[in-house]
Amino acid sequence: MASFIRNLRFAQKFSLISLLAGLMLAVPTVIFVKVNLEKISVAQREVSGLGPMQDLMKLTQLSQPHRGLSAVVLAGNAAQAAARQAKESEVSQALEKTQTSLGGLNAPALVQSLAKIQSDWKSLSSAVSAKSVSPADSFARHTALIGEQLSLAEDVVNETGISLDPNAAGFHLQAAVLQYMPRVTEGLGQIRARGAAILGKASATPEDKVRIESLATAIRASMASANKSFQLAAKANPTLLNNLGDALSKAISATGDGLQLADQHIVRAEVLNHPSAEYFAAMTRTIDVQFVLINAAFDALRAQLNGTAAYAQRELVIGCATVAIFLAMAIWIMVVITRTTLVSVNQALQVARSVAAGDLSGAIDTRGRDEIGNLLQALDAMQSSLIRVVASVRQGSDSVANASAEIAQGNNDMSARTESQASALEQTAASIEELNGTVRRNADCAREAKR
Repeated sequence: MASFIRNLRFAQKFSLISLLAGLMLAVPTVIFVKVNLEKISVAQREVSGLGPMQDLMKLTQLSQPHRGLSAVVLAGNAAQAAARQAKESEVSQALEKTQTSLGGLNAPALVQSLAKIQSDWKSLSSAVSAKSVSPADSFARHTALIGEQLSLAEDVVNETGISLDPNAAGFHLQAAVLQYMPRVTEGLGQIRARGAAILGKASATPEDKVRIESLATAIRASMASANKSFQLAAKANPTLLNNLGDALSKAISATGDGLQLADQHIVRAEVLNHPSAEYFAAMTRTIDVQFVLINAAFDALRAQLNGTAAYAQRELVIGCATVAIFLAMAIWIMVVITRTTLVSVNQALQVARSVAAGDLSGAIDTRGRDEIGNLLQALDAMQSSLIRVVASVRQGSDSVANASAEIAQGNNDMSARTESQASALEQTAASIEELNGTVRRNADCAREAKR
């Protein structure tokens, strides 16, 4: 591996480093994107369940007074027949609307449950219209039908994941509006239906009073739990109190008034002479106040879930933009580093080749402060030293050449003088020879003269 890396060119090495850095960045980026997309998907799925939930709550809101009106009509009060028929039509329309909204969830099991509710409703409404069912049986069947509606609402909550909302405000808010408040409205609805029937016949058994009192106790417990959940949600998101505080106070107050009305005119009353229609209307107003709170809570929950989805989307966009910016910066820095490094290395290589070829005239850029820059500075210093050495050698060579020339000139002068002296010696020798000859002749002449 080390040998392989050593044999790579610098550009290939930097490309390999860039690839590894990209892979290291890609893994956490993919995880980040996946987590935020999942958050968005969960929030959107939860929001998609709010529409069907509201339709189911509206269906329950309409089914509950139909139960009471049916009990009154079946007990012999024909004056409420038209109101019951109108309410029956409203329930049928609400069922159709719920079927449409529930179909958008793509959950066959929920659609199947609603189909059973529709079948039970048709059977029950037909029996009430034909007066072929007793008031007690009508009440029991209505209560079972409303129980199916509330059970379907719980299934919608579980199917869409609303009950598992990770946000504290959303979790407590959905618990209040989807778990506790339906119990409050259903308990009040039962008290309304039972109380209206009791007051219609102006008699109540001890069991009737105990049943209403038990319902009142359960309602108070459910309202207390709902109020606690609302407060916990508001603690996590204080703005909820601004939107729900007034509706919550009115709902708590109305619940107390409704339970007091039932306690005063039914549970503790010795003579049941309170008008049934007046009691029914008063309890209906009490229940309507609860649904005002429920609808406001639905709006707040929808805003909360939309806010969660929007926050996740913003976080995703900001995160991706940040990664893109840092990735662009990393690529730019890598390109700059690669380019400057290759330029410096190529310059150092060119300088080394020029020096090897005997060319010391090349200019070296020594502005860098990294290792390659230090190498170039060392090469520049080496080149400067070589230039000084060469200059010194050249200067020494010139001195030697000058000295050699002077010596040669001296030799030439000495040679000329030697030749001149030799010529003079030759002339002197010739003169001496000539003198010797003259002397000999004079000697010969003298000898001859003596003879």
